[in-house]
Amino acid sequence: MRTPTLEAAFHATTYCIDTGKEIFSLRIGQSHPAFASWLARRGRSTWGIVTACNPGRQLLPCLNEARNLLLREALLERGWCQMPTHHVADSGNWPDEAGFCVFDVESSALQTLAREYGQAAIVYGGVDGAGRLVWLERENEKPTREK
Repeated sequence: MRTPTLEAAFHATTYCIDTGKEIFSLRIGQSHPAFASWLARRGRSTWGIVTACNPGRQLLPCLNEARNLLLREALLERGWCQMPTHHVADSGNWPDEAGFCVFDVESSALQTLAREYGQAAIVYGGVDGAGRLVWLERENEKPTREK
């Protein structure tokens, strides 16, 4: 569920994408020229970050690794190009989370998959390398208005 506190937590996180040769450390809403250049050199048009960790903000440290293995299998079954990610909260009050950066997949398809793993949002971006936070509505859930 979208709340100002949860939104602030997503924005106060560094999303690290491991390409195997370099690591890009991204922040929501901030441009990243080196990542944009990397995307362009590979002809990538979109990217999105998803995890299976801690669904519904419930800390599940003993299940996160197994959940992410299932998510990775789902990505591979779909034939989606992906790379590992690591998400680090600024506050240190939330454990680091592993996930995946998926390339050239429609936002709606990635949102559907993230919902299956109980996630509240994904990070999604284009060729400029700047990601935006995309909230996921649950079935039968009406959008809420922030006060």
